[in-house]
Amino acid sequence: MRKRILVVGASGFIGKNLFKHLKKQNLHDIFGTYFRNKHDGLIKFDYNDDKSINDLLSSTEPDIIIWCSGI
Repeated sequence: MRKRILVVGASGFIGKNLFKHLKKQNLHDIFGTYFRNKHDGLIKFDYNDDKSINDLLSSTEPDIIIWCSGI
């Protein structure tokens, strides 16, 4: 069964490499976020904004969240 995996901070060094690796495997549905460093295929996300959190979780409905974001 395919899992829905959300990588928060997929535009940073660690998150980007993890995101690419998971996408390449093509075993699960992978979603990634960015805050300042816009990249194609990533979702803008501000974890200080409640609406942004609700929108992200309702649109991606992740089974697993991997937090690679900064402080």
